[in-house]
Amino acid sequence: FRQRGIYHKCWKSDKIRAEGQIEKGLKSGEWKHYYENGNIEKIENYKFGELNGIFMYYYESVSFYESFVKS
Repeated sequence: FRQRGIYHKCWKSDKIRAEGQIEKGLKSGEWKHYYENGNIEKIENYKFGELNGIFMYYYESVSFYESFVKS
């Protein structure tokens, strides 16, 4: 990862696969991951590179999701 800034990773189709913020080389804040069809796969929150808070996982074909809290 870069030391600081916005991170994007793409599928071979050039659609966004993941996006989030980097601080001091570590994941920070909200990160979104997408299925290749463009639907959201999961939303994670990070603090100092570690999962922190709510984690939401979306099923590929529907809008229903499961959420977890990392404490």
